[in-house]
Amino acid sequence: MRYLLDTDAISQITKSKPHLGVVRWLNEQDEDDLFLSVATLLEIRVGVELADQGKKRDLLERWLVDVLPARFEDRIIPVERHVADLTGRIMARSRSEGWTMGSMDALIGATAMVNEMGLATLNRKHFERLGVELVEF
Repeated sequence: MRYLLDTDAISQITKSKPHLGVVRWLNEQDEDDLFLSVATLLEIRVGVELADQGKKRDLLERWLVDVLPARFEDRIIPVERHVADLTGRIMARSRSEGWTMGSMDALIGATAMVNEMGLATLNRKHFERLGVELVEF
């Protein structure tokens, strides 16, 4: 199965104390089955921009600009019209049903759904209502 990595999952590899279940799971997967959404790159960019100046920020900048594009190369999924349409539907549904889903989570969830992928995330509660297959860590 192919998997979309949520921002919190892929960013575990940058942490001094990562979630060991995520790290183990990532190491067990075929690299060609792992994908990123451009929404994840956006979320990481925000984190880099908000980080304090220093070595950690510099490392995150290099990870975002050099490491992730090289590692995922042709496995970074852009937003196309079907994903945009489903994202809008998810956000409207969440509002009409009285639960909140942020735009980036809706975009990541829609990307997984449109591309028929499982979703690797530590934020299961954000995605459970979508019916997308979630990885157990």
